[in-house]
Amino acid sequence: MEAVAIPAVTGISPTSGPTSGGTQVTITGTGFTGATAVNFGNTAATNYTVNSDSSITATSPVVSGRVDVTVTGPGGTSATSNLDQFTYTNPLLHIPNGTVIFGNGQSLDLGYANNSAHTAEVVQDVISGGGIYVITFSGQVINNSNGVVLTDLSVLPAVTYKDANGNVKHFAAGDGAELTTN
Repeated sequence: MEAVAIPAVTGISPTSGPTSGGTQVTITGTGFTGATAVNFGNTAATNYTVNSDSSITATSPVVSGRVDVTVTGPGGTSATSNLDQFTYTNPLLHIPNGTVIFGNGQSLDLGYANNSAHTAEVVQDVISGGGIYVITFSGQVINNSNGVVLTDLSVLPAVTYKDANGNVKHFAAGDGAELTTN
């Protein structure tokens, strides 16, 4: 009797997608014939198709953070490695990375906020703003008071954004969809 191969993931493409899921991910490796499951962390792929013994196309589920993509088949489940990691990204793509958001709805580009000519405005926003959130240059939204990365963006207020030059844009609460440009 011949042993059944344990699946091995040697790469995925793309390696990131939004926390809302729905990204088509091509998984490469070996031992995929007869695959019975594809998981993103502990969550099953929304769907998947075994293209060949060395290729699977899967749809990412709703998850957050960095997860290992694993394939389970008759021989077992693939071991995890840095080659199978998928990173869920912030869907708040409309508000630029490198932005501070205050609970009062004011949002400033870090270049604007760090300009000493705007100190009084920033101080007022800090005092009246309630929460302070930062959209990092890598796109994560962090609660500045406790350092926690937000996965539920519904807590973010609608914002009036000023870029480094003081130009204003308006964005919706939660999803950050651009409403108007001034």
